[in-house]
Formats: sequence, C-alpha cells, structure tokens
Amino acid sequence: MPQRDVRAYLEDIQNSIREIEMSAAGLDLETYQSVRQVRSAVEREFMIIGEALRQ
Repeated sequence: MPQRDVRAYLEDIQNSIREIEMSAAGLDLETYQSVRQVRSAVEREFMIIGEALRQ
C-alpha cells in the first residue's frame, strides 16, 4: 500500500482543528464538560490529529 503524501496528513490535521473550533465555539468549560456529544466529537478529532502525527 503506497504511503500518503505528508500534505494529506497536514490537511487532516487542519480539518480536525477546524472541527474542534466549531464544536467548542461559544462554550464555557462547564458546558463543554457537561455535554457528552461535544466532548466525544472533540476527543475524536484529537485522535485523528494524533494518528496523522504518528504517521
């Protein structure tokens, strides 16, 4: 299987950062902590970032 171009991983990271920003926009810490869907979405994006960095 051919390895992806490093730019593809960087694009994945940028997309995940945007998603995190949109998911957490306007939320204070208490609200963020109390809304499981938001936390799950943000955590998933961090997992994507971590995997891209690992590659």
